[in-house]
Parts: sequence; structure tokens; C-alpha cells
Amino acid sequence: RLVFVDKGNGVFEPREVKIGIPADGFVEVQEGIQEGEIVVTSGNFLMDSESRLKGALNEQEGEQHRGH
Repeated sequence: RLVFVDKGNGVFEPREVKIGIPADGFVEVQEGIQEGEIVVTSGNFLMDSESRLKGALNEQEGEQHRGH
């Protein structure tokens, strides 16, 4: 599983986590984050969209440098 930790100033760090058993709407995180770290719980669509946009822009730049 992958989560995003809010590092502040608009910076998000992806982290792999090991999860335990879900109960009462919560999921135990056994490894990957520390107590007190802020984990993104919403906005995944926006983050995914931004990631795809950056990928597309990087691909377009690469084509321009290759002369296509």
C-alpha cells in the first residue's frame, strides 16, 4: 500500500506502508509512517491528476528535444 505524507509547503512524500487488520472504519498501520506524521486522506484524485500532467509534460519535452 502507498500513502502520501504531507511534508509541508505543498510537498508530499510517497511511503509504502504495511497495514494490519481493518476495524471500525480504521486501518492499523504497522510500518512506514511515524506517529504524528500527517497522511493525506483526501485529494487523491488531484494528486493523481497532477502526476499524470507532469508525466505528459515531461514526455512532450522529450519529444521536442528529439526533434519530433
